Amino acid sequence: MIIRIFLILISLSIFGCSKENNSDNSNNTNKNFVWKENLTVADIPDDSVKGYLNGKEVKFEYINFEKWRGSGDNVLNFSTKRPMQDCGFIENDNAFSVMIKNGDFQQGENSKILFSTNNDNFISYFHYYVEGKDILKVEEPWSGIVIIESIDEKKIKGRLAIVYNDEAKSWIAGKFEAIKCNN
Repeated sequence: MIIRIFLILISLSIFGCSKENNSDNSNNTNKNFVWKENLTVADIPDDSVKGYLNGKEVKFEYINFEKWRGSGDNVLNFSTKRPMQDCGFIENDNAFSVMIKNGDFQQGENSKILFSTNNDNFISYFHYYVEGKDILKVEEPWSGIVIIESIDEKKIKGRLAIVYNDEAKSWIAGKFEAIKCNN
């Protein structure tokens, strides 16, 4: 009888742990990003950055942060291609960019919440390549949040969510780590 009770308790313990682990896993699943104009920090997904450009998913091969000495511009670039060398020129790619003209990204939150808000110093756009044609740069109204978590001499880490008011509802969102390029 004691052995039977002991086996029942062990079985309940094993199944109880298994059930507890399953519930932990379901709570840690990555949430999906949903395009909407009025973004909040909570809308930024916990997974690696991804994007949709003209209705098609794009995968980023290269992310850099350009700090321009002359103009003082700071630019984050998310590209579907890698350059021949880090900080080099990329030809015929699909890419998103977000820029602070003549200023620095501040550690913490940098945001433009509404499409209608006009901030000439905080800019975002995307471009794409069509075989046999020139690269098309698209500067549609946008809204978004860029959170800079850390900046050092070699890299910048953060999270972002940016949506564009184009016909295809293009967007980019997630965590990123970019190499730093001083130009």
